Amino acid sequence: MKKLKLLHIALSGSLLLGGLLTGFAPTSSAASLGQEVADRAQDYINYKITDFQSADFVSFVYAKEGVRLPDSLRELSKQGELILKPEQLKQGDVLFFGTSKSHLIATGIYIGNGEFVIAYQPYERIKKMNLRTSEVAKKYFLGAKRIQGKNTSSPAWNVTADRVITEGMKHLGVPYKLGADYKKDGSMRFDCSSFTQYVFAKAAGFELKRTSRAQFLNDGSRQLKREQLRKGDLVFFTTENNYEKYKAGDYRRNGHVGIVKEVRADGSIDVLHSFPKGGVIIQTMDAKKNNYLSKTFLYGKRVIADNGTEARDVAMAKTGLTERK
Repeated sequence: MKKLKLLHIALSGSLLLGGLLTGFAPTSSAASLGQEVADRAQDYINYKITDFQSADFVSFVYAKEGVRLPDSLRELSKQGELILKPEQLKQGDVLFFGTSKSHLIATGIYIGNGEFVIAYQPYERIKKMNLRTSEVAKKYFLGAKRIQGKNTSSPAWNVTADRVITEGMKHLGVPYKLGADYKKDGSMRFDCSSFTQYVFAKAAGFELKRTSRAQFLNDGSRQLKREQLRKGDLVFFTTENNYEKYKAGDYRRNGHVGIVKEVRADGSIDVLHSFPKGGVIIQTMDAKKNNYLSKTFLYGKRVIADNGTEARDVAMAKTGLTERK
């Protein structure tokens, strides 16, 4: 296990989050939510950390309890009620670590008795630490935010998409296996399409076809361009072999599928998928459309309807598809 790479910048105080945001008014649901979040966070102790950050983990755990939070440290720090004293911490509080409010390093979830759960990449696995006894935690602890109540204003499609993403995130780091079929052999390894099939079935009860081509040709709505994508959509990509073997517009160029995890304001798109190199991971289609995923992207398909149910199957023609270059 890698040792924690300590930042060699001294803190000018232990609590520096004051002034980030004014807090929300407390609600009666905070205590029960905090306990649920704390219990949920402990379920993932010792899970392997792959291509996700500490804020992703906090956002993921809260999503399991029906609360949408940003998955970036800066945006996460703007949520909730400011907690200034360690003795005021309660279960579910979101802890922040860094050298100043403008230089955040990591975040974790307080679970009580001085302990918290954190998914900090240098540790390689999600771990439990103690704010009272860990010198690293004490040195870089800045403060906390308390998240109040459950968000009930989210659109129905977004609620379903969150459930799908949450389920998919549980399998981060699971190895890739071509031809894996959980229905037949009970394998908890995945190739790209068995991953999407399993996640949608488990989280939403949707029955997708088994292969990426079949999922595009038979499941969900019409073909989507990149600019039309939203969280929870399926996204399809070509592979080097398929690109060279089939002409533009031939549906057989489709050789890989993933799930849109997030469409960011800058135009980049996070994709949750099972990939030969890394297994289940999160990768990004960059905003400038220059990286591998952006260049190999073909089209998307919407399997979550606006009302949160499974979109009506629309069979696509096998010829004449228009690919986005």
